Amino acid sequence: MRNLGVFILAIVVLGCSAEPEPAQSAAADPETNRPPVIQDISLAPRLPSAGQDVSVSVKVTDPDRDPLQMEFEWYLNGTSQGRGLASRLSGGQLSRGDRLYAVVRISDGHNEIMGRTPEAQIQNQAPVVTNVTIHPSQATTRDELVAAVDTTDRDGDSVELRYRWYVNGNLVDGADAASFEPGRARRGDLVSVAVLASDRQNESEWVDAKSQAVSNAPPDISSEPLYELADENVYRYQVVAKDPDGDRPLRYTLIAGPEGMSMDLVGGNLTWTVPRDVGGIFPIELSVTDGHGGETRQRYSLELRWEAVPASGN
Repeated sequence: MRNLGVFILAIVVLGCSAEPEPAQSAAADPETNRPPVIQDISLAPRLPSAGQDVSVSVKVTDPDRDPLQMEFEWYLNGTSQGRGLASRLSGGQLSRGDRLYAVVRISDGHNEIMGRTPEAQIQNQAPVVTNVTIHPSQATTRDELVAAVDTTDRDGDSVELRYRWYVNGNLVDGADAASFEPGRARRGDLVSVAVLASDRQNESEWVDAKSQAVSNAPPDISSEPLYELADENVYRYQVVAKDPDGDRPLRYTLIAGPEGMSMDLVGGNLTWTVPRDVGGIFPIELSVTDGHGGETRQRYSLELRWEAVPASGN
């Protein structure tokens, strides 16, 4: 008579009873019917983690090719969880450090045999990095970039993060913090960051943020307006500006000012020959551009009052 091997994958269920002693009943004449034979029985996965569903993998043969029925009894930390036909044990019932095994009863309708899986201890589960983004989303060379990270840990462990920053796909030496200093990337560079989470027992995979292009930064005006005349009737103000991207030359433009005021387009020198007896408050607005769409403006007001000088006596 040919033997038929049967492979059965079952998942675990909970119930409540005491662990029985493995036994075999002989409901039929053993000379006419032979019991099934368990060739292998194990847990899948063999080292489960908290949150993972667990199943029983059974390889069994029946010499008489009888149909087989199974019942499962799970033991959690030495306590029976009951018998039943349902095949799944939810990982949500398991916590790190729990001890788990299963007893399987297999019947061919005439004989019943029992097998027990090896005991497994529920393992620590590695944290997971669920999302990484870079802020601000529209960054320039003057901005500090910051990695915003979302993580989960099913064991409730505190999580530490590690960072790797990249510019144009190249790892930046020493850039291993949550923030990326201004000036380490230039206009047009692609900046990205990879993040790994650790609970000091296990580590997640490295997760990359979407690369972000560095935008043009407008010039910085470092000079402060002057409010006094350089000579008796001449006003001068040398505007000083610097561009974070190193753009040259910068262009200086007078947007608003009193009649007769002018500005050197390249040098940034603002001048005004003040007419006699002209007084009042004069709003002034000037602009500095970098030729790449970056512009910075400075606004102030100049108040002019003429005071009569008494004639000197003889």
